[in-house]
Amino acid sequence: MAANILEIRDLVDVVSHHTIIDHLDFAIEEGELRVLVGPNGAGKTTLIDLITGRHRPTAGQILFKGERIDGRARHEIYRLGISRKFQVPTVYDNLTVFENMSIGLRGHRSVFSSLGYRITPAAAEQIERILAEINLLERARDEALTLSHGEKQWLEIGMVVASDPQLLLLDEPTTGMTREETNATARLIRDIAKTRSVMVVEHDMSFVRQIARTITVLHQGGKLAEGSVRDVENNPRVAEVYLGKAKISAAS
Repeated sequence: MAANILEIRDLVDVVSHHTIIDHLDFAIEEGELRVLVGPNGAGKTTLIDLITGRHRPTAGQILFKGERIDGRARHEIYRLGISRKFQVPTVYDNLTVFENMSIGLRGHRSVFSSLGYRITPAAAEQIERILAEINLLERARDEALTLSHGEKQWLEIGMVVASDPQLLLLDEPTTGMTREETNATARLIRDIAKTRSVMVVEHDMSFVRQIARTITVLHQGGKLAEGSVRDVENNPRVAEVYLGKAKISAAS
């Protein structure tokens, strides 16, 4: 059995007397691809914020490879090996695809330092390999502003992968994508998960079915259910509070 790369222990987050995360417990194993689903307001994005140090939890513990990281600074957590992709792509439109990727390389996240940094042949080869994986190698010299929304999502995923994280957190990576782009993203995430741990927050159940091995369902800040796609879809409580709506959304 693989060791846990991430452990959430009795986590609580209260903001303005409103409980966002409510005594949450769960764990992700090294090399695992985990999907988090749940209705709006379930605490999914807040959980990523807490894991990455965007703000501190009210109580509980977050452990990365056995080391507590709750309350640590964002740059410290990043250096330990945790990277996230936000729901809305944050690429630099006035830079080329290749230049955006150079910013993603570990240790060169600053735009200004990256532009003044001489890319080594090994780094250039790494960037080109990742661009090939995300279907953007032929767009390497194009400015990012010329990319479609889906291609910008892929570019940011590539930038995060270039930072070489041990745990990759993806917040609704298919938002705004066409069905063809969504299917390509599913293949991309499955490939990424072959070499690192990945946690995906998503609401598109047709996409979730393409990538999920284990699903954790959040509701009102707590864990409602956990298991395989079949386990979750056959859970009456999940159907009552979430999955029925998700199925309708996926079919529309």
